[in-house]
Amino acid sequence: MIVRPLIGLGADNKPYNPFHTLWAAVARRERRSGTVIGPEQYLSRAQALHALTMGGAVFCGVEVQQGSLEPEKLDDLAVLSDDPLQMPEENLPDLHAHLTFVGGQTVYDSGVVR
Repeated sequence: MIVRPLIGLGADNKPYNPFHTLWAAVARRERRSGTVIGPEQYLSRAQALHALTMGGAVFCGVEVQQGSLEPEKLDDLAVLSDDPLQMPEENLPDLHAHLTFVGGQTVYDSGVVR
């Protein structure tokens, strides 16, 4: 049996940028000096995305209802400006949403996607 550690990512910074958090978990670099901090603690991009989505749902005890795109779940969706699994690592903090849906309703539309 494989036991995966439970990891949830977030921040208490305002304004909150989940993509900067994603970059920090992947790159493990101090944002001003570029010094690598705890290189053995980095997450892969897939692990970091999972921690941003499912991690919070698991810690809140709502993973059956939220956290992943599956039938019968209360899922939100964002159409991003680039592919976080493929784009250059140094550009992850600049990733942003073009469209955001919450509860099936559009809550943000940059007008770029048509």
